[in-house]
This record gives sequence, C-alpha cells and structure tokens, in this order.
Amino acid sequence: LTYGFPGYDSVMKSSIVGKTVTRYAASGGSNPEIIQKSSGSIGDYVSGFRAYDASRAYMATSYSVHSVWESLDGGATWSEYYDEYPAQVNDIVYDGTSIWTVLDNGMVYENTGVSNSEITTPLRAITAVSTSIIVAVGNVGVIRRTTNGGTTWATRVSGTTKHIVDVKYAGGTTIYAITDTEILKSADSGDTWTIQSKTGVSFGKLSVVDATNAFISSTDGVWKTTNGTDWTRVNTTGADYVAAYNANSVAIIGDDGGNYALFVSQDGGASFTVKKRFITNNTTGVYLRGGGVQLWFVDEGWDGNKVFYQMNYSGGVTTSQ
Repeated sequence: LTYGFPGYDSVMKSSIVGKTVTRYAASGGSNPEIIQKSSGSIGDYVSGFRAYDASRAYMATSYSVHSVWESLDGGATWSEYYDEYPAQVNDIVYDGTSIWTVLDNGMVYENTGVSNSEITTPLRAITAVSTSIIVAVGNVGVIRRTTNGGTTWATRVSGTTKHIVDVKYAGGTTIYAITDTEILKSADSGDTWTIQSKTGVSFGKLSVVDATNAFISSTDGVWKTTNGTDWTRVNTTGADYVAAYNANSVAIIGDDGGNYALFVSQDGGASFTVKKRFITNNTTGVYLRGGGVQLWFVDEGWDGNKVFYQMNYSGGVTTSQ
C-alpha cells in the first residue's frame, strides 16, 4: 500500500513519553508478544526508520523540516537528534560509534556533520560493515563506499542503472542490495558487486539473518535465500516491509483486504498469520525493522501521530536491520 502526504504546513515537533499500555499476545519465540511503547505527534512524516537492539532506534522525519529522532529506552521516549539536514533523510545506520544518514540530495552525514557531498544523485539506503567501511546506495545504480570512516568516498561499479532501494550488511564480508527488480551481492565488503537475480516483481525491503539467509519483501510475496545464492518466492502475501528474527521467524507489513496488517511466520516465510491490523483511513504507513530480540514497528497516522511498538521474541539467534 502506498499513500501520499496530505497537504499541510507542518506537524507539531515534540519529544513524546509513553507507557507500556497494550499487550496483544503471550511472549515466546513461537508466539511473540506485541507491546505498545508510546504514542504522540513527533516530527513530520516518516522517511526512514532503523532499530538496533531492545533500547536503541532512530527515525527520520521529513516534510517541512528534515530531522532524525532517537530513542534509547525501547521507544518509550523520543528526542530530536538533529534537525538541520538540507534535504530529506532516506536512511540511517548506526555503526556502534557514529550515526550515518543519507539524503535525497546525495549527501552523507556522520552524526551532525557532512561526511560527503561530491554527488547530487539521491541516496536511498546505507549500511555499515564497521566503523571504517560504510556503503551507501542510490538512484541509477549509484554505490558510494568509504574504507576510512568517511574521510574519503569512492564510487563502486554496481552493474545496474536501476535505483538501488535498500542495502544490508550480512556479516563477514557479505552485503546484499536490491533494486526494484534485481538482487545484488558483494562478497568483499562492497568493493565489487554481482547481480544475482533479475525478476519482474517489485521489491521493497531487505532483511538479512546472516550471509546465507535473507528475505526480501515484494508486491507479489516474500523472497528468500538459504544459501546466499539462489532466491525463491516462498509466499504470495504482498509486503512493503520485512524483518527477520532468525531464519524461521519473520514478520512482514502487508495488505490484508485493503488495510495494513502485521503478519508473522514461524516456518521461514512459507505461511503467515495476521498478528495485528491497522485501519487504512488512520494510517499512512507502518514501518517495520528488526533490533535484537525485538522487532520494532511504528504506525503513522494521517495527522502525523505515531504509535511505537515492539514485538518481542525470546532466545535464539537475532539480527539487527
């Protein structure tokens, strides 16, 4: 589901405080628990969202003001990290030390300062291999890479002229990226790239568990690899977002009869059941990300109000996307 921004001047910017007020299911890896963490009007409309563990998450909001917001307490409170970006922030990554953002005007920021402004091609996504190696991707096949923590950046050959819409570090030296119809992989930390697959579907987002297990959301279902090479469609449920807890437990945001819904799978995406529904006339988008044993998601309303949730799993291998 895709919705445009309504016409308005601005949405109130504020730090919000919430309580754990709603529980939707019992906890446990086979039946994850959804907990509402907070709600309120914060920033403008969501343009990027990332979570890293049970405590830390970042959200970019853009329309009249381009800002990044930070939560360090599991989404209970949010504070504005920086609000002077010159263009829309499309993605955020935290490398354990610095917060990196990519903008619609091709700029890369490290924390609150410009790291690179050599190109004007919109950058869509960013990932961190380490504090030294950062990879940003964008329109018309652009891939930008630094190996010295942002001191210098170089353009890498992607092999495509399509817009690269997402990129994820998978561990070791493996990185995956996607265009709307192609899957790209690097085995050397983003230096060189190969196109693994070309399809006629419209891909949405990536979620990786490790170098051999990864998922992609698409308009015609969920795609998966279990060997890092071959990709197959494992389900026909159309999805905007995907986030994997491990190779078996995965969640998506997709269409359920005209409304957004959170679906969960415990069999590697072969089947999904609805965990929570969101009413379309109150929701412009639902943004899902992984973070440790939690999958975070935010339900954004037409009026700019946002409700933040965590879906908690217990035990097992986890991933942060």
